Amino acid sequence: VSLAVQAVLTVVIFAGIYDAFGLTSAESDSRVRDAIYFSTVTWTTLGYGDLQPPEAMRLVAAFQAVLGYIYLGSLVAIIGSLLVDQDKTDPK
Repeated sequence: VSLAVQAVLTVVIFAGIYDAFGLTSAESDSRVRDAIYFSTVTWTTLGYGDLQPPEAMRLVAAFQAVLGYIYLGSLVAIIGSLLVDQDKTDPK
């Protein structure tokens, strides 16, 4: 499974968890949209702060942020490795 598919699946799975347990916001007209938005913001570790998980879900959000760090770090390492390998095989 590609890294992009894994990332999207992770965001959607966590969004489902956040939707089930609710989010705290000033005004919310779409729970699903808010859950996907919050999951994406958490996964990418932006953390705007306009939506918050309930107190019982804070560790889940922190875990998702750590997964996002690991994912993005791995992605950078893979891309860097591919570029180095390409540079080694490129005759100059």
